[in-house]
Amino acid sequence: MTTLERPAPGVGSPVPPTPGTDRRAVIGIAVAVTVVLAVAAFILTVGRIPLPSFPLLADAPDAAIPGTVAFLAEPEQGGDPCIQVVPAAGGPPAELTCRLQAEGLAWTVDGQLVVTSFGEFGPEWIVLDAATGGEVARVEIGEGDLRPSSDRRVHAGERLHLEGEGRGHSTLVVRAVDGTETTLLDLRGPRDYELVGAQWSPDGAWVLALDARGRLLVVDRDVPGEARVLAERAVTWFGPGEGSLSSVAWYVSGEDAYTVEVPGLAPEEPSPEPDPEPAPPDGPDEQPDPMPTPDPPDAAPEPAPPEPRPEPAPEPPGELTLPASLVGAEWSRIPTDQRVVALTFDAGANAAGVPAILATLDRTGTPATFFLTGRFVTSFPEESRAIADRYPVGNHTQDHPDLTTLSDAAVLAQIRQAESAIRQATGQDPRPLFRFPFGARDARTIGIVNDAGYGGFRWTVDTLGWQGTSGGRNVDAVVGRVLDTAQPGQIVLLHVGSHPTDGSTLDADALPRIIDELTARGYRFVTLTEALALADG
Repeated sequence: MTTLERPAPGVGSPVPPTPGTDRRAVIGIAVAVTVVLAVAAFILTVGRIPLPSFPLLADAPDAAIPGTVAFLAEPEQGGDPCIQVVPAAGGPPAELTCRLQAEGLAWTVDGQLVVTSFGEFGPEWIVLDAATGGEVARVEIGEGDLRPSSDRRVHAGERLHLEGEGRGHSTLVVRAVDGTETTLLDLRGPRDYELVGAQWSPDGAWVLALDARGRLLVVDRDVPGEARVLAERAVTWFGPGEGSLSSVAWYVSGEDAYTVEVPGLAPEEPSPEPDPEPAPPDGPDEQPDPMPTPDPPDAAPEPAPPEPRPEPAPEPPGELTLPASLVGAEWSRIPTDQRVVALTFDAGANAAGVPAILATLDRTGTPATFFLTGRFVTSFPEESRAIADRYPVGNHTQDHPDLTTLSDAAVLAQIRQAESAIRQATGQDPRPLFRFPFGARDARTIGIVNDAGYGGFRWTVDTLGWQGTSGGRNVDAVVGRVLDTAQPGQIVLLHVGSHPTDGSTLDADALPRIIDELTARGYRFVTLTEALALADG
């Protein structure tokens, strides 16, 4: 007699269903289907939400909108914000300059553009011709932000408010003195439609708003709910005060509510001396004789000294001869395919970050290059020697001026004075490493720099750590800018000083992470003198 054994459950035969199993399975499937349908319905519903759609003013200009808008625009490939101007009526923006380390904008009453720039020696106002971008005046100031004569968020007692920020729902509201409110814009949609700031036009007929995507929106005060894009790519950080834009400024001739007065600008505008000089041609025989004798002796001694200096100056060391790519041009990256990065530090304003920077470089064994101004080495001789004892130093001019605005003799004087100060303080010859202040250069100034034995070294990325925490920057942002642009031959611009008003040293604070994360990506660090050898090879 054969005995049949019953296989164990799950091996050879199905497990008999327990009561209720089929019912639970059906319920589970029903729940899953319901969830899927709910998600699909939500997506379809969100998709039906009418997202804001603004016709471009460039396509449909409105001549009724007066004046000109200036704004800071994020450059497409990194670097300092560019200053652009656009007619408020509409049209393509015109780029004035990308060479200034600009943070804030305002206008003078006569329509000149005022820029807040944190230079090597602290905050300063730079006045530009709004048509050409040429520099009109430069004034050192005690504080970093521009303060127009009136609050740009208030006009005739009506104040602009942004409400619902941070919840994906931004509303632009006008609040009158009596407390009544009018909603100008009510945006629902993705987070980058949220507003980050708003201001009145000087005449109070229009409102200029900036959204998180960097678009400038123009709203008619009398037509709520409609807005159009005036420009793209405006920077989305803003100045002190909720929704108070410092990176945007609107000018209308005759409406001076939001203009600023620049100390010392008025005396520089008139030029009484050039007028009388062309007048004397009527009596050339009498005036030329006495005039040239007293004038040249007073003026000659100043331009004359720089001219003889370059001749006795020794030639740059042979091992640092400039490669062809640095003659008549400058480097924004090292011309190599090797995974190398050059960390470079500009030193001019103060030395607050030097101890931390040197400690990080020493601890990690990371090479770097420092560009010193003559004023820095005079003011901070011990820090300058500590830097030069470890790393190559370059020439960053004596006083950090815009060299393109100076005469040939004055440019050469800036170079030679800084060179002398660096040699005396550190014992190092800074040649052939040179960095143009503000990155401002042209064919003429590059030629003078080359003739003096230097090559120009720009940068691939500016960390913008110099803008400080008050400028909306933090360590994460600094590190992110470096990593986002990492590439073979990258030249990174950092600064050794602290922000003049908030005291932050973001570049020094971010340095350990920059080194660690670039190293993890397979990059190694070189000085710019080592980079010259790589380029030659």
